Amino acid sequence: MARLVVALSLLAYSWPALSAPIVSPEMDPFRSSPLCLPTLIAVTMFAIGRMLPRDEVNVVFARWPMVLAGITVQYMTMPLLAFLMGGCGAWRETP
Repeated sequence: MARLVVALSLLAYSWPALSAPIVSPEMDPFRSSPLCLPTLIAVTMFAIGRMLPRDEVNVVFARWPMVLAGITVQYMTMPLLAFLMGGCGAWRETP
């Protein structure tokens, strides 16, 4: 299964170079994927959630204050770090 995932990932990565002489840009499947991408993400998230064992879900519900605190810290820290990294100038390109 892992080999299939790697093979399909390599195919997707090299698709523009491989298909340029054969396929017109209108037939590119990756250009039409933004229309169904939210649905694909929702289905994937649902499938991942269904794979969780019930006892792990019960642990999350039992420790909901810790989960809420972790989510809050992440949603506060990540934008702050992005702002600080963008504002410090180290990541900007010089002309």
